[in-house]
Amino acid sequence: MNERHLWQWGFLMATVLGWGAAFAAPPVDTDLAVLGRGYTDACGYYQRTEGDFEILHRNPALPWGTKVFVIYGFGSGDSDWLDRSEVEAKAVGPYLWSAKLSKTLHFRSSSDRLDSLQLVLKIRHPSGEEFYLKGSESILGFMEAKFNFVGASPCMDRSKTKPSLTRLETRSVERG
Repeated sequence: MNERHLWQWGFLMATVLGWGAAFAAPPVDTDLAVLGRGYTDACGYYQRTEGDFEILHRNPALPWGTKVFVIYGFGSGDSDWLDRSEVEAKAVGPYLWSAKLSKTLHFRSSSDRLDSLQLVLKIRHPSGEEFYLKGSESILGFMEAKFNFVGASPCMDRSKTKPSLTRLETRSVERG
């Protein structure tokens, strides 16, 4: 079993058995985990920092046939929701959905450095009813996972194995 599968198994077991010390309850009111990694893919003059992310959402209250979408963007300093997009999460187990995404976080020629993944979950019931999980009650609230991959990421060429995904701290952001 690779580390991702072990983490998913641990996430499921911790949820079934109650959140243990190794899997402290997320700081938002849903079972949500954001995993991420950063690495420098091109290690020469034109280097760039890449980021890979996996968003896991578990909710046993949702009926079979429910679709989960991740609406996401990136933060950079005081800017929010850059490159806003939406992706459908795939059902990867009972009541467990996963969405994977990748993003260039920094180009050597740019002063912009992305430092957070901002997201809202859109839940669509089989009946067509939709609701949003934002991690807060505010109208424009969202969940945010901070990262510091730019400048601290290992330099690798394409033949090397990427670093492992690690759990990112997720917090609720109140807006509006």
